[in-house]
Amino acid sequence: MVQMDIQKSRQMHHDQTLFIPHFSKSVKRIPNLVFSSIPFAETAYLRPRFFQTHLFMFVINIYLRFALIAGGILGGIALWGAYGFWYGFPFLLIGVILLAGYLMLGTILSTNQLLAKQQLAEAEARLKLTFFPKILLMGYKGVYYMTYGALYMQKRDFNTAEMWIKKSLESGLPSDNERGAAMLQLVMIAAGKNNIKAAQNHFSELKKLNVTEGMLKEQIKEVEKQLKQAGQAMNPSMMAMMGGKGFRPGGKRRQPPMR
Repeated sequence: MVQMDIQKSRQMHHDQTLFIPHFSKSVKRIPNLVFSSIPFAETAYLRPRFFQTHLFMFVINIYLRFALIAGGILGGIALWGAYGFWYGFPFLLIGVILLAGYLMLGTILSTNQLLAKQQLAEAEARLKLTFFPKILLMGYKGVYYMTYGALYMQKRDFNTAEMWIKKSLESGLPSDNERGAAMLQLVMIAAGKNNIKAAQNHFSELKKLNVTEGMLKEQIKEVEKQLKQAGQAMNPSMMAMMGGKGFRPGGKRRQPPMR
């Protein structure tokens, strides 16, 4: 049943899928607690839609951008000195606009496009070309850290991913949809560590957000259902019913051996 759900999800989002840890091995005390893959574009940072609604721009190759910035500013200054201000002004303007766009937005968009293609090494190298993350536009600093979290989630380094996702929440994200996606990842990472209490705490914080993204809302409902099942499985009486070992309420205590 789980395999069919995973295959269906992969068919729907085969080109933009972020794989979440499979918990059936690590969560031995919680039967049937299996989180399948999560569509990366819709939940893990709402990559395309966020940039389409917040940025009215096209992507320029980062190295071409650097060349245009240098050429525009230096060429504009040279023309200004040789022929006058108005000869160099158009080149200066282009160079300054491209530089301002880079400083405010970094390389987040092109990095996420590479992540969508599963080009992890290229995506990491591209994200490192954001040399000044501290001066990114308000809200984009959090998206920058969130993108690092997405990168390490795809690398299956969940401890590092958790660190970056928490940092993105501390830095601030543009809307409750991005915050909800980040909190959902924390819920699933905690559950992957068999820390159901932490997962439930993260989920309580997630429920306080005003999430409007349809796909994300559906996934929150699915995770909520699985967390309830996990809570029931962790209940001692449920463990006894399932044949779990250990203390059973009302059971007889084993007598110590006689010497």
